Amino acid sequence: MNTSKKMTWTLITIAFLTILYSTNPKEYQLKMHIQNTLKEEAINKGGIEGAFQEIFSGPQSWLMGLTTEKKDLYIFSLYTVDGFNQQHKYLGIMGNFIELPAFEETN
Repeated sequence: MNTSKKMTWTLITIAFLTILYSTNPKEYQLKMHIQNTLKEEAINKGGIEGAFQEIFSGPQSWLMGLTTEKKDLYIFSLYTVDGFNQQHKYLGIMGNFIELPAFEETN
């Protein structure tokens, strides 16, 4: 590989890593994502139960934020959130959150 191709790939790699670093989502963005998800679930549920769930989605996401653990890996982050019923894990990358499947620990 000649030096111009190496230089091009190096610049592309640096640009990509810079984009990942600058779009690594913050913890407050996760709280907003959780609140929006809870509201959407409440609206889809409907009825009186859904209405109460929608009303309490803000405080519920705030409480879940109290139990959030963030592992910042600079170009992406891993979040562990202890909810009311179970633990949720999220991958935060490029300004988005992906909920990871829950794995049960065996003792």
